[in-house]
Amino acid sequence: ITPIFAGQKPITEHRYYQPLITDKEGKIYFLKHETNGYFDIWRIDEDGKNLLRITKDPMIETKIDLFPDKTKLAVVKISKDFQYYYIYTMNSDGSNAKQIYSTSGYIDDIKVSPDGKKIAFVEKVKGDEYYTLLIMNLNDSQVRTLAPHIDNQSIKKLYYGVEGSTYTKSNVYYGGICFSSDSLKISFITAERKLAVINVDGSNFREIGSYGISDHYWSTNGIIGLSADSLKLINVDDGSYTVVYSTSSNISIDSFSVSPDEKRVVLELFDNNQGVKRLVIVSSTTPQIAKEFSDTIPHTPLWSSDKKICFTDYRNIYVTDDSSNSNKINLTNNDLPSRYSLIDAKENTVLYYFDIDRKINICSMDIESNNKILLLSYPYRMQESISFLKLSPNGKWFVYVYKDTESEKLYLKPTSGGSEILVDQTTESDECYSGSPIWSPDSKKFFFAKNKPPKYHIYDVEKSSKIIIPHSSLKRDITLFSPNSDEIIFVLSNGLEYQICKSALTDISTYTVVFSTDTTIYLVDWQKDKVLFTIGRMIGFEYIYNLYLINQDGSGLKEIVSNLSYSEVDDTKLSPNGDKVVYRISYGLDDEKGLWVFNVENNSKIKLQNSYEYGLFDFSKDNSKIAYLGYIYEGENQVGVYISNIDGTNAYQIAPFAYFSWEPKFVANNKIVYIADYDIWCGDYTPELDIPLPKDIVVPEEKGEIKVVVTKGAGEKGTINPKKGKPVVIGFKGKEAGSFSLKIFTQFGELVYQTTQNFSSSEGWFEWVPKENLATGVYVVYIEGPGVKMYKKIAILK
Repeated sequence: ITPIFAGQKPITEHRYYQPLITDKEGKIYFLKHETNGYFDIWRIDEDGKNLLRITKDPMIETKIDLFPDKTKLAVVKISKDFQYYYIYTMNSDGSNAKQIYSTSGYIDDIKVSPDGKKIAFVEKVKGDEYYTLLIMNLNDSQVRTLAPHIDNQSIKKLYYGVEGSTYTKSNVYYGGICFSSDSLKISFITAERKLAVINVDGSNFREIGSYGISDHYWSTNGIIGLSADSLKLINVDDGSYTVVYSTSSNISIDSFSVSPDEKRVVLELFDNNQGVKRLVIVSSTTPQIAKEFSDTIPHTPLWSSDKKICFTDYRNIYVTDDSSNSNKINLTNNDLPSRYSLIDAKENTVLYYFDIDRKINICSMDIESNNKILLLSYPYRMQESISFLKLSPNGKWFVYVYKDTESEKLYLKPTSGGSEILVDQTTESDECYSGSPIWSPDSKKFFFAKNKPPKYHIYDVEKSSKIIIPHSSLKRDITLFSPNSDEIIFVLSNGLEYQICKSALTDISTYTVVFSTDTTIYLVDWQKDKVLFTIGRMIGFEYIYNLYLINQDGSGLKEIVSNLSYSEVDDTKLSPNGDKVVYRISYGLDDEKGLWVFNVENNSKIKLQNSYEYGLFDFSKDNSKIAYLGYIYEGENQVGVYISNIDGTNAYQIAPFAYFSWEPKFVANNKIVYIADYDIWCGDYTPELDIPLPKDIVVPEEKGEIKVVVTKGAGEKGTINPKKGKPVVIGFKGKEAGSFSLKIFTQFGELVYQTTQNFSSSEGWFEWVPKENLATGVYVVYIEGPGVKMYKKIAILK
């Protein structure tokens, strides 16, 4: 896909800081990025003196480590086009930089051995689910370089053909590798989240303990490991451990750092109830708190010396001593926001926010970066919040819900500034607003809902008045306005029948039933003369939805796609002309996953992206273009903004190569607004191109049935608790007898279990007993065999 970057420019200005490593003798190495700048490494003393830029190039520095004598660095860099990762060595001031390794894989972490003779790193190549541990030998005369590689075959030759290298093929969960003090062993976290140790020559691989580990540090007293909500000191020989610090269930340990003398550990704690962070210093060997001090903004604490700790709020880097937070020093003195978030953009208005000093600031500006107005500012705390922000289609108004300890209030406010209008407020302690308000296309009215009668309302902006929708059997907290804003559709139900009803806004007390069924209906979109909706059915403990399209008079029922999750349905849209349906599938087989465009006229579909998990795309007003997100580096997190014709042809990348892009929105004057590297950008989207892409036309196939049954005692409320040790029954129905395969993935696509069995019937079941160490989260069950090719989600809750 051709990149077209002409006319793209940032309309905000940011500056971002993140500490990477310290020499524990007073020098702090950090990453800095600012508008139109590079991601580069800098160094500063803990007293704020001797600021030095280490790197200056278009490549992105991600991970670094110091050599033991602290005169050299090992640095991981990404090429500007995200196609290659490199390892460089350089002097600690940035001089004498040498590339010693390159790969088309993805490098996550790097460590230099204590004797300075080896570099270890973890790498993931396309097709692998996890990382592989690699080690390079260094000597006094030259750097031993592992040859660059492009594909899996050359990787394979590396593993088995290069003297001095070792491997743990696709068995490393992520970074966090450590050498032993004698440089003869290296520890890492396996794909099953277990702590493991291997000799540097590749021999004597062994797991240590049966408990899960998320991060660790190899000290002279043993391995300090972070496990769930506790910090452990682990005996490397037998896996036994002492808990040196533990937290309550509402407090998580986000990171830790070990002091230079290895006697203390600073922990970064997050209080999920209060929404604040604090730093705690504990002994590294005994379960006793040594020091504790609070701060509202600390992230990534690191010991910069024996008595000093540095941390960041990503806007600045601070240093404090180890006994009091009153001596906090700001090393960078930056007054710009560290990043911006885009709420929405319509016509000539951009609605956005940024966080400074624990305050959320909601602002508006035009698409040329002029007329910036601070609309709302409120402290970041759990007791007070703003939610359900919704910008009007003409960009002149937005609605939001303000919540404090007493009530919730619904406000309307002009984006040009001025006073807000109180539209509605709750009067009971358990009363609340449900879902975002829905604007009419002409921006003159909006619908909102509450959880208690009268639940459903339409607010008239011009008349400053509310209308109560009088139908007591109205279901779902969503009502759609017609494209010309003179009608609404909604769903009524008596519990046995669900009806899609249409009513004129001049008289909403009367209505016409345009469609009915005995299964749950969820309205999705109304464009031109087409209405998009789902019919849901409960399978196991969750709803699965089939997506349908009808004419606004109820005729022409057509199924678009089946077996979508709720989040996938929520991200589905109709094109402005009603002739295309765009939806995403985030789970299942590779040929099913992706962002799809369904052509209503001929029932064909085209895949725009092979992997799509975000649900962020937009249509141009003239119905000719679609903007969407796509991986720049296949399978990883570098996301770019793409635009194509609505039929999938003439695709091009519009955002400049950025480490991160997000939220494309078409606005006025043939322009598009989006996020790129922490700034909001705006640019043209009408280049003269003719780059046809192959259309992947897919014929829908019959998929059979599967069902997940949580056996008695296996969990509560439809969830599965691995600690119960009970089996989960997964039944299926195919076309004929044969070989059927079961695979279970995390929601991120990581395989945790698989088996294949022969069945003498077209129907059968698998029994799966989840391992006790399986993490809490959403998992995907997938079965494939004759006549069945389906997935279902299950919830693991300990």
